[in-house]
Amino acid sequence: MPKTDLRPALISPLLWVVALVLGAAACPAWAQGEAAGPRAAGEVQVELERFGVGNQARAGDWAGLRVRVMDLGTRQREVIVRLEGLDSDGDRPQYQASMTANPGVWQQTWLYARLPFDTGTRGAFMLYVYEGVASSPGDPGTPGYSAGRVLYRGSLTGDLKASIPVSPTMGMIGVVGPRQLGLQAYARQNQMPQGIHEFGNQASVVVTGLTPDDFPDRWMGLAPYEAIVWADGEPARLRGERARALREWVMRGGHLIVVLPQVGQTWLSPTSNELYDIMPVVTVERRESEPFEAYRPLLTASNTDLFPTESMVQVFVPRGQAAEGEAIPVLAGPDGAWVVVRRLVGTGAIDLVGLDLNQTRLSQGNLIDAEVFWHRVLGRRGQLTEYQAPGQNPSPPARGMRVPVPIDSEIPRTIAKAGRSAAGVLAGFVVFATYWAVAGPVGFAVLRRRNLSHYSWPFFVLCAGVFTALAWGGAAILRPKRVEVTHLTVLDHVYGQNTQRARMWASVLIPSYGDSEISVAESADGAGAGARRPMGVVASWDPASDQPISVAAFPDSRGYAVDSRAPVRFTAPARSTVKQVQVDWAGGPRWEMPIPVADEGQPTVSPLRLVHRGERGATLPLVSGVLSHKLPGPLTNVVVMVVTQQRPLPMPTPRPTGRPDISQSPLLAEAYAFAVPGGWLPGTPLSLDVVTRAGTEARALNDAAAQAYFARLAPVAGAMGAAAVTIRPDDLGPLLAFYHQLPVPDLSGTAMSIPVPVRHATQGLDLGRWFTQPCVIVIGVLGADEPREGPVRMSVDGAPAEVLGRTLVRWVYPLPGSPPRFPVRASGSAGGG
Repeated sequence: MPKTDLRPALISPLLWVVALVLGAAACPAWAQGEAAGPRAAGEVQVELERFGVGNQARAGDWAGLRVRVMDLGTRQREVIVRLEGLDSDGDRPQYQASMTANPGVWQQTWLYARLPFDTGTRGAFMLYVYEGVASSPGDPGTPGYSAGRVLYRGSLTGDLKASIPVSPTMGMIGVVGPRQLGLQAYARQNQMPQGIHEFGNQASVVVTGLTPDDFPDRWMGLAPYEAIVWADGEPARLRGERARALREWVMRGGHLIVVLPQVGQTWLSPTSNELYDIMPVVTVERRESEPFEAYRPLLTASNTDLFPTESMVQVFVPRGQAAEGEAIPVLAGPDGAWVVVRRLVGTGAIDLVGLDLNQTRLSQGNLIDAEVFWHRVLGRRGQLTEYQAPGQNPSPPARGMRVPVPIDSEIPRTIAKAGRSAAGVLAGFVVFATYWAVAGPVGFAVLRRRNLSHYSWPFFVLCAGVFTALAWGGAAILRPKRVEVTHLTVLDHVYGQNTQRARMWASVLIPSYGDSEISVAESADGAGAGARRPMGVVASWDPASDQPISVAAFPDSRGYAVDSRAPVRFTAPARSTVKQVQVDWAGGPRWEMPIPVADEGQPTVSPLRLVHRGERGATLPLVSGVLSHKLPGPLTNVVVMVVTQQRPLPMPTPRPTGRPDISQSPLLAEAYAFAVPGGWLPGTPLSLDVVTRAGTEARALNDAAAQAYFARLAPVAGAMGAAAVTIRPDDLGPLLAFYHQLPVPDLSGTAMSIPVPVRHATQGLDLGRWFTQPCVIVIGVLGADEPREGPVRMSVDGAPAEVLGRTLVRWVYPLPGSPPRFPVRASGSAGGG
């Protein structure tokens, strides 16, 4: 009887099984969702009202999505709205929130998620609505409920028509009201690469038409905005959680600028404004029919454009109970009366503007020049607009190809845990090479020389066993035994404020398999006025890259739930590998930052003092005082920046035509940069009388000190062209702090490629606003030579983790305000400073 070969019969079903398994593993989650149910099961209707506040979201940042749901059922029930996306491991974070759905009634809810840098993965985002099932308090995701039956499933881009996210290199400015108020100059690109201004460095998206009803109920929705200009709408429409979200956004570094309405003072009324307690402590004096021509230097550089002859102006007077930092003049009128006043709130600020920027004559004539007015409020530099004479055609795009140079590209390398991986790979290579040599030609040659070649097979089996044991033993030795966290953190503190703000990027090495909880949950005690939980939010982080995210980086990729409204923790798949995260934290002072002390190093109430030009002469210091700190280690690469005042307002002249001249883009502040030689040890007094004295080891004191310092920081094309420009790791801290003070590109030369600094992961970390008022800024690095514990606390599976790495420390000491002086011939007096 002939033998029957059963191998094909056995292999064929195995191949089918393998194909099914691999197909299921490689199939994206949103494709597998087809089996979950129809797109709309006839039980709920879903609409995406906003993809980001103002329908603008930025890739690589937090975004707020406003969704409305109508239940078509017959009874009230709890539902879970879930946004499912992708992280860099191919796993699926599921940002979700619960809501009570009522039959036949549209109801809104906000979801908050961190978008990946790769905007091409928007198609991976799916929106689900589940029936809520009561769960135990310890379940991840939405407290009290877990996802049950699918009621709706739709694609974010296909079914719900989400807009395209803004490039991660773009800035964002919001305007409450329909007018642009001259801010459109920051958005000019004219065929430039994404995020690059035609005549400057960074372009910004100016989102107009916002209303109080557009504001989210968590600060994460406002996170992409550097500044919000509130020019229209009553503050009484912002109540409850939405008012608290705006408050917390300001506390975390946001800049709210309120253009006071001409009728009514609801912003300074405690009954109609829930933000009253953090507004500037001032009274308002109304000047009806004020001659407005005298205010021209504040708004425009032109003396030929038609300008309103009179307008209502509101000036500010500090109230007697105003403490330091609660009423700081930023801009003043020709007689010295304050027309822009500021209050410091945490690491952010709220400004009040008394000029009527909404009047039609200003908007129709485009009379508000961003270079004149907004630069001096936001802290920017550079001419942004090209003016044409009547009948002159606009020029073609400015010459020179702009090459983006990411200033924060060192973040992934700084937190990478490449050393352990390299050691493991090297050990594996050495073991394999030795095994190949011993079990192969070397071993056979030795056996043959001793006439033992007939033992080659037993010798080979023995070698295989020995080296297998070596490989397993080496792997066990090299395998991490505990959680390790490597971080890079930016920590901010303003002297006199009881809030510190930090952004941390970290690689979390989890040595186990299964699921692990990563958490930054903590108490919000002492987090500042009006603060509330959560003080820290954590999300999976993916470095900015030209490569798209793989949808199946691991064959067992799966979803993990995140409480969208309080993302203080998430439980993600663990595979004895690294999980990269971003944490945004704010709270009560975690570290003892610099404080003024007496000469012997003891704390003192004596503040730092700015020595005026008339006093200091040629050899006296710029600032008088002594500082000391109790940080958990020495500060290195210390830079002291002193801003004495804004430069005087220029005399309006006829508008120049043609492209901007870089020589017309100086700093608008008188600022001086000083380097502190060596490190600054904890408890060691740092005398600013010595550091800021002319002719010392610090930088020479002259009017161009800071401007020259910024020019050295800016990327410059070398012999290999702009594409070969790299950023020195030691320059990361200054570049992040002074980004908006870097010189604008020089378009007057013949270079065909021009490097332009851009940001991806560090939007919102610029300290440019401080160049609009006198202050002392100290920046330095803690942990540059030896990794040190960071200020942000993290736990893994409930156990505190040791967070080691590098912290970029930025400390600001506000000095008394000093608005810029008016040009004498424009107003007949030298008021305003």
